[in-house]
Amino acid sequence: MEKNIYTLLNEIETDMDHYKREDLSEFEKKRLKVYTGKLRKKKHRVRKTAAAAACAAVVLGAVGITMFSDQVYAQIKAVSYDIASFLGIKKDLAPYKTVVSKSVTKEGLTVTLNEVILDKDELVISVTQTSEDGYPTEKSQAEASLDAFLYINGREASGSASGGARKISEDTIESVINCDVKNLNMDEKYDIELKFYRQGDFDTAWEFAFSTSGEELAEHTREIPLYDSFELPDGSSITLDTYTSNDLGQKIYFSSDRKRIEYDIMLKGEDNLGNPVSFYLSRLEGNKGKLKIDDLTGEISEDAASLQLTPYAVAFPKESGKMSSDYEQVGDAVEIKLQ
Repeated sequence: MEKNIYTLLNEIETDMDHYKREDLSEFEKKRLKVYTGKLRKKKHRVRKTAAAAACAAVVLGAVGITMFSDQVYAQIKAVSYDIASFLGIKKDLAPYKTVVSKSVTKEGLTVTLNEVILDKDELVISVTQTSEDGYPTEKSQAEASLDAFLYINGREASGSASGGARKISEDTIESVINCDVKNLNMDEKYDIELKFYRQGDFDTAWEFAFSTSGEELAEHTREIPLYDSFELPDGSSITLDTYTSNDLGQKIYFSSDRKRIEYDIMLKGEDNLGNPVSFYLSRLEGNKGKLKIDDLTGEISEDAASLQLTPYAVAFPKESGKMSSDYEQVGDAVEIKLQ
């Protein structure tokens, strides 16, 4: 369960479309899933082989965390740490976020919890880390990830996590992490504790405590029941259950008639206005999963009346741990009526 925690300067608007995007280096590509699965129970921490870790990353979050170099968005001037700006969201998220804006410095590392948003089954966290030694090399950036442990109302919470990170100055990295949460009532306020540790070192903790609620965002979340199904190459059936939409983004929840889902699933198409729309696999747990709107295709227009989405799938790797990009169409386009 993760919350996006940012220190926002609401008057500043960042237009991501004007930033030049560069290719990632090989080291940065290896950094893609750094935070995936970092939210775990300390006493049950298990080290995995590379292949097993890759499979776990698939189960926990198909996208994982992306590490952007300072060349990716070469024109960014880090004047604020805002969830909306980081995710390319143009809507005002101020009514839904809890601003923590607290820093803890130990052993030459300052970790700042900026802000968080509780969105039904996710805690979105904005965090920055500043090292007195800086992050001058790709290796130092790749090794900068933190292990995180989450407690809700005093109880340790385990779950999957994914997100993104980028270097914003020579000594600072900004991250947004999405943590899964379960069985929370959005009408209630929860006491949250979040502890960060250097990767593999649990002697020193950077600890934060705050309270938050998802009530306001839940009141402004629309849910549309879905009934469309399609078949995967192994003969299993996938049913689209619910479409949700709020200012933080759109999600599609689905389920399978099998105990496990062995495929990465993607929905691609366009709205009735001709704008491209894509949903990527965000979470899998047993026979249930969640797709999220791909922000690279942009937000869904408020004027859109419907979506036409075609399902694509590719099998998860069984041995190598290397995901294939050879998606195949696995069904006819489905229509989601928004109005």
